[in-house]
Amino acid sequence: MSSIKCPNCRLSNFTTDVECRRCGKLLYRPTDRIISERPPRRYTLISLVIFVVIAAAGYYIYSEIKTSVDHVGEKETKRVASKPRNNPDAGLSRSEADRQKSQRIANAVGASSGLAAHTNRTQQTEKAIQQLSNSQQP
Repeated sequence: MSSIKCPNCRLSNFTTDVECRRCGKLLYRPTDRIISERPPRRYTLISLVIFVVIAAAGYYIYSEIKTSVDHVGEKETKRVASKPRNNPDAGLSRSEADRQKSQRIANAVGASSGLAAHTNRTQQTEKAIQQLSNSQQP
């Protein structure tokens, strides 16, 4: 509990006491008691205005972010919808999809003109080596 000191004898008295318990002098002036009994002002008009401004700014920021997120979501939905869905591996198991993909790559490599020319030269070289080795045998 809080206390108040008597201005006459310096004894600590309760704040609810009107006069000192030791010397009997008044602890408060009559005007002090009236002022101190009035409850302190907790809210002012300025604090209310500040609160309203902060709340309005928060709502504005929230609504702008929500609008931006919705806009990005709509764009993403349109982008996904416009993307072609030509996936030949859809619905296949992982191993079957890998097998088909490797077969497509093998076909593409086999059909390349550079690889066909290289294979042809390799076969001709092997035939030439074979002929030379057959001619040198006694």
